Amino acid sequence: MSVAPLRTEEVPNDMMCSICFGIPLRPKLTPCEHLFCDSCCLEALQTTQSCPNCRQSCTHRELQRLPQGSLLQRIWSDIAVKCPHHEQGCAWTGSVADAVDHIEICDKGEEDIGRLKKQVLELQQKLDEKDELLAKLDVVHQRLRRDPRLRFPILFNGEYDFNRESIVKLSQLISRYLENKPSQIDANKIYNCIRNCYVDFQKEYEDNPENYYDNMRMLLTTCAASRSWFTQKQMNNILSWLTEEQWT
Repeated sequence: MSVAPLRTEEVPNDMMCSICFGIPLRPKLTPCEHLFCDSCCLEALQTTQSCPNCRQSCTHRELQRLPQGSLLQRIWSDIAVKCPHHEQGCAWTGSVADAVDHIEICDKGEEDIGRLKKQVLELQQKLDEKDELLAKLDVVHQRLRRDPRLRFPILFNGEYDFNRESIVKLSQLISRYLENKPSQIDANKIYNCIRNCYVDFQKEYEDNPENYYDNMRMLLTTCAASRSWFTQKQMNNILSWLTEEQWT
């Protein structure tokens, strides 16, 4: 999120997010020392793992906050900005460092809150409709499971050798039996494979497979949707990994 500067001509270009062209409220610095809003930069890095300015290689783990007390942090904190609701009549101005506290109490933001509440209600209605559809699909699924003509062989060779080269196969195995894990599959050994794949993902090896980021995200999301594969502690770990990577 960003805010508009009070006097644009007084703000150094390097202090403005080159994606949204505002003053970042929560600035993040790339290894090549370019400044962005945290949300703008994270969204850009989901598309391309490089700095939006100079295209130098960059991942979300390499983003840093402005060092406290540094010259860069002091310049940023002194920039004069307007309230995001100045067009609705809020006359507040102040330093960008104080803007977050003001936004939380600004009464001109109530219209935005009302609009957001309306959007939430609309989304809730859509979710209710999807729940009804899922319930109907579940009935069909249960009927198909009982149909002897549709009994497929289990997609598992008995080996727990899944690694970063076979993440897609592991995702397919779990998704096929999302709610009913076959009894002959050891869920603890499957979890260990998933954990090892995630550890490799965090180490960011140069020889990681193509699309490793997307495949790992698909695997953890599939695991989080399963109902019969993991213990509560294992599921908590999976959910924490999703949160850490901001995939939730």
